[in-house]
Amino acid sequence: MKQPEMTKNVRNQDKEFNERRRNQKAERQYARRTLSPAAIREAIRTGELPLYHSVLLGSKKGGDPFTIDDMRAFDKARKSTSKKWGRTRGAPLDQLIVASRKIDVQRANTEIQVARLYKVRGDLLHFNVTASGKHGEGSYQVRIRLENWMEELTQTQRSWAAAVKRICLGNVSIDCQCGRYQFWYRYVATAGNFAIAPYEKDFPKVRNPKLTGCCCKHQLKALGALKSPTVQAQLAKQLEAQAEKEGFAGDNTDSFLTKEDREQLERARPRDVDKAAAMQVINKMKQAKRVFKRQVKDPKYIKKLEKEVAELRKQLGKQQSKVSTSKTRAKKAVEQRQKQAQGANRDQLKAMLRSELDRAKMYGADRDSAVKVFAKMNKVPLADAQKLAKDL
Repeated sequence: MKQPEMTKNVRNQDKEFNERRRNQKAERQYARRTLSPAAIREAIRTGELPLYHSVLLGSKKGGDPFTIDDMRAFDKARKSTSKKWGRTRGAPLDQLIVASRKIDVQRANTEIQVARLYKVRGDLLHFNVTASGKHGEGSYQVRIRLENWMEELTQTQRSWAAAVKRICLGNVSIDCQCGRYQFWYRYVATAGNFAIAPYEKDFPKVRNPKLTGCCCKHQLKALGALKSPTVQAQLAKQLEAQAEKEGFAGDNTDSFLTKEDREQLERARPRDVDKAAAMQVINKMKQAKRVFKRQVKDPKYIKKLEKEVAELRKQLGKQQSKVSTSKTRAKKAVEQRQKQAQGANRDQLKAMLRSELDRAKMYGADRDSAVKVFAKMNKVPLADAQKLAKDL
C-alpha cells in the first residue's frame, strides 16, 4: 500500500533523526580529553593532578591547565546538581524551564519557529523542532518522556484530558540531538536523573564547569508546546488509544500522528517559553508545601484533623453496620427461599413417587423395586427415596 506523501516525509525525517543519533553515538566513542568520574575520584584521593593529565585533559578556556582545586570544584558541582534535582526519575516541566539559562530561553523564543509533535512511542514523545540555521541543520529531534504516563494509563479514567493535565504536571525526562545539549547539558541531565539515553558520565570541564542551566533552546520550545491545549488534546487521544489497545503497555510500537492530527497541531499558534509563568507555578507549589508543613506542626490543626478522622470512622462504622445488617437480611432471605424451594421440590417428588407406587401396585410389582426404579429414573439418592416412601 502506497503511503501518503506527507506521511512518507515524516517517516523519512524520523529515519534521518535515528541515523544522526547512531552517528553521534559512534563519534562519542572516539572522543578524547574527556574527564571521567574515575579521573576526578583518583585526583581527589591522591590530592594531586599528575603532569601528564595536562596532555590527557587539555586546558581551560583561558589556556591554563586544570588543577586539583578544579577537580574538587567539579565534584562539588556534581553533588550539588544531584542533590538539587533529587533521585526521583524526571523533573517537573516548570522547574526545567525555571532552571534554564536566560540566554537559552531568549533563543527559544526568538530563533526557534516551532516544535511539532509527530510520533508517540509508549510514554516517549518525539518532536520535530526547527533549528536556528546557524550550524547547518534544518531541524532537530527532541524527545520527552512523560514519567507519569504509565501510571495514568492503568487507571480507570473518567477524563483522559484531565489525566494528561496531571501527567504534564508530573515529571518529565528530556533529550535533544543538538551540540548545546550534548556538550553543555547532557551531563547535568544525567546527574539530575532527567536524561534519556544516551547518558553522559564525563564532566563538561570546559563548556559548563559550574553545571548551570539544563535545557537547550530546542528542548525549551518543545516543553512550551507541551503546555498547549491542542497538544494535550492529542496526547489524550493517544493515551486513550493505548489504553484500549491489546497487548503490553509501552511495547515500543511507533504511533505516527495522522495527517489530520498533524494539520490540527500546525494550526495551533506557537507558544513562547514563559519563564516568569513557570516560576509562578513553582512558587505556588512551594507555598502549598510551606503551608502544609506549618499546619502539620500546629496543634489546633492536628486536633481538627483528629476530630475529622474520628467523625469519618464513626460514619464508616455506621455504614459498615448497615451493610452488615443488609447482608444478614439478604442471607436469611436466601436461606428462606432455598427452604421453600426444597419443600416444593420434596412435595413434587412425593407426588411422583406416589404415582409410581400406585402403578407398581396395579401391576403387582414389588414396592421396594418400585422405589429403586423411581430413585434411578429421577436421579435421587436411594436413601432419600426410601425416606419419602415411608411417609406414603
